[in-house]
Amino acid sequence: NYININSQTGITVPPESSAELRAAMDFLTDNPTAAQTMGERARARYESLFSADQLGCAYAELYKRLAITPVEHLLNAAINEQRV
Repeated sequence: NYININSQTGITVPPESSAELRAAMDFLTDNPTAAQTMGERARARYESLFSADQLGCAYAELYKRLAITPVEHLLNAAINEQRV
C-alpha cells in the first residue's frame, strides 16, 4: 500500500475483517513501543510525502510540465540535443 507500509507505519487489515482488526488493535495495545515506533514512522512519512508543502510542490511541478506546449517541448529537446 502506498499510504501505509504494513508493520512499519501501521497495520493493514483486509476490509470487513473484524477478527484481523481486533488482532491488530490487540497487538498495538499489548506492544506500546511498537505502536509508538509505527506512529513516529507514519508522521515522518506523512511530512515527507503528503504534507501541504510537499503536495503543493508536487502539483506545481506537474502543472509546469503540463503547461509546456509541444513546440516548447521540441525546442527544449533540440537545445538539449545540441549540448550533447
